[in-house]
Amino acid sequence: MKQGDNADRLTFDALPLLKTNMAFGGLGKEILDELHKCLQPVSLVAGTTLIEEGDPPGDAFIVVAGRLTASTLDSDGARVTVGELGEGDLVGEMSLLTGADRTATVTAVRDCTLLRLSEDDFSRTVVSQPVALFDVARTVAGRLDSLIHGRRPGSVIGVAAVVPCGVDSGHAAFARDLAEVLAPDVSAVIVNSEQVAAEMGSDPTDDMITSYLHRLELESDLTLLIADQENTDWSRRCTRQADVSLLAGRTAAMADTDPRDGRADDGGANRARHLVLIHDDEVPTDTASVLERWPADRYHHIRAGSRTDLERLARVLTGRSVGLVLGGGGARGFAHLGVLKAMTEASIPIDHIGGTSFGSSVAAAYANGWEWDRIVDFGRWAMADRGSLIDFSFPMVALANGDRLTSRIREAFDGICIEDLWTDFFCMSTDLTASDVYVHRTGPVWKAIRASVAIPGILPPVRSTEGHVLVDGGVLNNLPTDVMRDVFDPKYLIAVDLRADANIPVRDLGDDGVVSGWRALARRVLPWKDAMELPRMIDILARSSAVTGSDNAAYADLVLRPPVGDFGVLEFASYAQIIEVGYQNAVDVLEALDDLPRP
Repeated sequence: MKQGDNADRLTFDALPLLKTNMAFGGLGKEILDELHKCLQPVSLVAGTTLIEEGDPPGDAFIVVAGRLTASTLDSDGARVTVGELGEGDLVGEMSLLTGADRTATVTAVRDCTLLRLSEDDFSRTVVSQPVALFDVARTVAGRLDSLIHGRRPGSVIGVAAVVPCGVDSGHAAFARDLAEVLAPDVSAVIVNSEQVAAEMGSDPTDDMITSYLHRLELESDLTLLIADQENTDWSRRCTRQADVSLLAGRTAAMADTDPRDGRADDGGANRARHLVLIHDDEVPTDTASVLERWPADRYHHIRAGSRTDLERLARVLTGRSVGLVLGGGGARGFAHLGVLKAMTEASIPIDHIGGTSFGSSVAAAYANGWEWDRIVDFGRWAMADRGSLIDFSFPMVALANGDRLTSRIREAFDGICIEDLWTDFFCMSTDLTASDVYVHRTGPVWKAIRASVAIPGILPPVRSTEGHVLVDGGVLNNLPTDVMRDVFDPKYLIAVDLRADANIPVRDLGDDGVVSGWRALARRVLPWKDAMELPRMIDILARSSAVTGSDNAAYADLVLRPPVGDFGVLEFASYAQIIEVGYQNAVDVLEALDDLPRP
C-alpha cells in the first residue's frame, strides 16, 4: 500500500462527516466519539495506489476530500473501472467484513484526504455494533448489486482544471464564459494562482492550499481551477486536484504548438481529459490531426462566444446531457425531421446524436450544424426530387450500382469528417466479415452514411479501412441506444423507432412458397389482365433490413414510435406527409411529459 504523508492526529473536526456517513450515521454519540478518536488522517497524491487487488485485509478509510477509482483485472488481463469513490464514501470495508483478500485496486484520481480506521478499531467500533454492521453490509450489497447488473459507475465532477493548449489559448476567458452559462442551475467558482496568492499570501503551505480548495469545493457545485499559461507548481496542482482536465485552446494556435510546451503535467492519474477546441470564425477542419497531437478522452467544438455550445458542454460536464438516437426505416426516416422540429419547439437540447441507415444521414446533418429547413431541403434533394435512388445494374452484387446515391451523399458532406462535426455523432453499419456491428466514430462522414444505408441486395456494400464488408446497420442494430449509452452515456436518452407493421400486398402470394415471376410480369404488361398483388423484390429486401436487428428500446428513457406503417420504405415522394406524421406524434408525446430536460 503506497500512501502519502500521515499525521498523528486530526487537524479538523471529522464528527460532522461521521454523522452524515451512510455507515456510521446511525451510531450513538458515545460510539461516534470513540470512533472519532480512532481516526488518523492520510494524504494521497493523485495517481497514488491506496489498495492493491489481492492484498490481505487491512485498514478501512473514509474519503474526506478528493476522488478515487476502484478497478479490477478482467479475464483478458485488462484493468476495468468498477467504481468511483468520493467525499463520505467508505473504502476497504468489504474485505474486513468477509476476511477475504482485497477485491479491487483503489487509486487516487485526485489529491485526496482520507481518514484511516485500523483493522482492530474497525472490529471494535463497527463489527461489534449491530446498527453500524448492518449499514456497512448494506453499502457492500449495493456495490455488489451494481456489478451483478452491469451498471457503470457514475462520474461526478466537482473540480475541473482548465489547462491552456498552445499560445494565446483563451482558456481563462473560456472558463469565465463556462461559469456564466452554468448559473443559476449550477454554482461555479473560478480559482487562479493570483487569487490564491491574494487570499493566502505569497508562500502558502500545501496543507493551507489544500484546505482552502476543499472549502471552496464544499461551498459550490463546481470549482474551476485555471492553470497558468506555463507549467508552474500551481498548474500541476490544478490537474492533480481535478476530477477532469479541460484542455482548452484555439485550434489555429494548437496546430503550431508542441503539446509538451506550456501545458500542466497530469501526473499520470487516471482522470478524464476533455479537449476543448475553441473556434473564432472558422469551421472545424482536420480535427483528426489535432486529436493526434493532443490526445484526450473526449473533445468538444466551441464557437467563441456561442452560448449554445457552452451550454452543451456544461450539460456534459455536470451529467445532464441529452442523447437522441434515430432508427432506420427507409423513406419513413423523414419522420425524424418532424421529431427534430418538435424537440426544437419544446426547447429540448440535443447534445449527442446517432443513428442507423436513414437515421444516420439526418443525425449527421444535425451534427454538422444545419438548420432544420436545410436538413429538409437536403433530404428532399437527395431522396425525392432527383428521381429514383436505384440506378439498376446487372444484379451481380446488388440491384443498383450505387453511384447515384453515393454521389448525392458525397456532394452534401464532401470534405467533412466525423471529428469535424459540431455535435457528438456516431452511426452504425453491419460488418459482414466480422459478423458484428460497426460503429463509425471517425473518418469521412459521407462514407459512414453510405455504409449505414447499404441495404443488402439493393445497394452495394462498402469496404471498411480494415478491408471488411459493411452493409446497412439495421441488419444487426436498427436502434443503437446501447451504443449511445456506451459511447456518450447521456443523462436522458430519446429514441425514434420507425419499425412498424407495413401494408405489404399479399393477395396473390401463395402459402406454398412458389411464385412465378414470369406470370407476374405477364399480368403486369397485358392490358386485359389485372396486375397481381405481390410484394416486390426491392420492397422485400428493404423491409427485411428495416425490421431486423436487436431491440434496444429498454436503454432509452423515451421512445417515440411515429405511426408510419402506411408508408413504404422506398416511398420517398411522400416525404412531406411523413415529416408531418413524425412531427404530430412527437408533439403529442412531448406535451404529455413533465420530466423532460430543458436548457
